[in-house]
Amino acid sequence: MIALPAALKSAAALAVAAQFGFAAKAIFIKLSYREQPSLDAITLLTWRMLASVPFFILLAWWAQRGDAKNGGAAAITRADGWRIVGLGFIGYYLASYLDFLGLQYISAALERLILFVNPTLVALILWLWSGVTISRRHALALVMTYAGLVLAYWHDLRITPDRSALMLGSTLVFASAAAYAVYLVASAGITKRVGSSKFAAYMMIVSTAFVVGHFTATRPLAALAVAPKVWIYIALLAVVSTVLPVWMMAEALKRAGASKAAMYGTVGPIFTIGLGVAFLGETVSALQFAGAAMVMAGVSVMGMKK
Repeated sequence: MIALPAALKSAAALAVAAQFGFAAKAIFIKLSYREQPSLDAITLLTWRMLASVPFFILLAWWAQRGDAKNGGAAAITRADGWRIVGLGFIGYYLASYLDFLGLQYISAALERLILFVNPTLVALILWLWSGVTISRRHALALVMTYAGLVLAYWHDLRITPDRSALMLGSTLVFASAAAYAVYLVASAGITKRVGSSKFAAYMMIVSTAFVVGHFTATRPLAALAVAPKVWIYIALLAVVSTVLPVWMMAEALKRAGASKAAMYGTVGPIFTIGLGVAFLGETVSALQFAGAAMVMAGVSVMGMKK
């Protein structure tokens, strides 16, 4: 068992630390693009996945070992295997690629706020596909969330020198959030059958294969050469913004449950705004903070039980 530092022994501390790691992802991506302007989204994503996949291979082995100790688990069927392939394509190849691509055009703070509306997209998908009722309170929360997003977008619209790039980047990141919402809805059943650790590990390995396949089909191997400082950001992306937060959030979920862990997750956009100011020189305004507050409040209400 991994010994935790005293400061990380509570579910709250683990969840907040995980959100810090997730929030820093956009910062490391933007710093990589700034350090090497010729770097493109698929090359950076390829290195991020290659640097992270050894952990997920280890996780797959650990999950299999746990199954063996517990007397075995139900085998993954061929149908489950195809579902894992499809979900790996949608959830961590397509969603990640669109996100990395969008960050070439918009601020880290706006990217984080757009991704943060993911629970509202899940609710809308469930309403459209399964007929799940949206309560009046949740409907008002949806209005508040997207009104806040409009305010945050307006902040960026006022200061950007290239409005077409802002529109393109925002569209790409919103498409990323939508793809991930589809993944969350579609993965619920298989996660229970296969087990969360095993599913996450296999799905990430599949996603890595898609990313590497995309790179090899569209780029020469020479494109993998990156500036020395970018290697630091790749390592940070893999460890600080992928491996550690995934593990810490899993621990927080196990200790506190989904509702409390989600509540702690509302600090994510604030972390990104602060990091964007500190490391990227991004500007902030009362309009942006008002928009962020509305988005976080709306998403928090969406996460409450009826």
